[in-house]
Amino acid sequence: MNTKELRLLGILNWEEISDKYDKVNLLLGNGFSVNIAEQFNYTSLFQKFIENAEKEFSILFNQFGTSNFEIIQEHLKHSSTVNKIFNLETEKINEALDRLKNGLIKTINEVHPRFKDVDVLQIDRLTNQFIEKFNDIFSLNYDMFLYHMIMRSVDLRREGKNKVAYQDYFWGNANGETQDFMSFQNFDYYKHVYYLHGALCLFKNDLVDYKILRKPGTELIEVIENKIRKDKFPLFVSEGTSPDKLKAIARSNYLSFCLRKLKRDNNPLLIYGTSLAPNDKHIVNAIQSTKRDLIISIYIGEKTEANLNREISVFKEMFDEKCSSLRFVNSNTIFDY
Repeated sequence: MNTKELRLLGILNWEEISDKYDKVNLLLGNGFSVNIAEQFNYTSLFQKFIENAEKEFSILFNQFGTSNFEIIQEHLKHSSTVNKIFNLETEKINEALDRLKNGLIKTINEVHPRFKDVDVLQIDRLTNQFIEKFNDIFSLNYDMFLYHMIMRSVDLRREGKNKVAYQDYFWGNANGETQDFMSFQNFDYYKHVYYLHGALCLFKNDLVDYKILRKPGTELIEVIENKIRKDKFPLFVSEGTSPDKLKAIARSNYLSFCLRKLKRDNNPLLIYGTSLAPNDKHIVNAIQSTKRDLIISIYIGEKTEANLNREISVFKEMFDEKCSSLRFVNSNTIFDY
């Protein structure tokens, strides 16, 4: 469909209305990552793991009503401990633990490119667009592209090419390998990134949520793999109903902090790359909790007028009476990938 036909449906180009808003925040979904790397075009990391894993794992996750890898790891470890106490066989349980870890490592390798394979010029281009066009970023994705963009935005500021940079509330810990979550920052030149569903680079140690760092000459994917081999699983919400996701979020100080930030923020919000399906109802509720201007990007592709009208109607039903204003834009006009 051409621009004129889309305009009749109420779908505008972003540049037509962008100057009418100040400090526009972003909510990014998987559509953003798919445009960077096609291998992200999958339902979820958990689903990808289940497709590749033995049938027993599907039964195991279903039995405990979870898609959380760390919870399954804990159950297996507890089972092994109990068996040892009663002099029962533990070999199969220990094998399952190894298969769980190796299966997750394999899945991450299948779907996430290594940094050496990432187009650095593309990262630079997108980083500059974020800094110039947008304010804070809320992300539903758990890949590492935003991690690389945060690092790049800091580099650009140090080089004097930009006055602002992004940060994600992970500070401190001078060991050069990790940074701990701290719920404050007092530098006014920072914009902020919030991983609403966690990220592969985030981990949890008792009550402390922390981020691992990539040292020069190393691959972040390999650092993550080594953590998994040592029985540490990334902090991310991969699957399940909205209540399931809320329970997972409640177990993390950092994830709870991010959801509160989304609830309380009243800046204009541009939603990009997500349809906000029923299993993200907690995200919809958070957006509805504060009156704000909403801009929703619509992926056009080969969709018919009827398809687009249905999609618009769904979003209107979600937000029309809950926001200050609601507009729709062509997703192809927002980022120069």
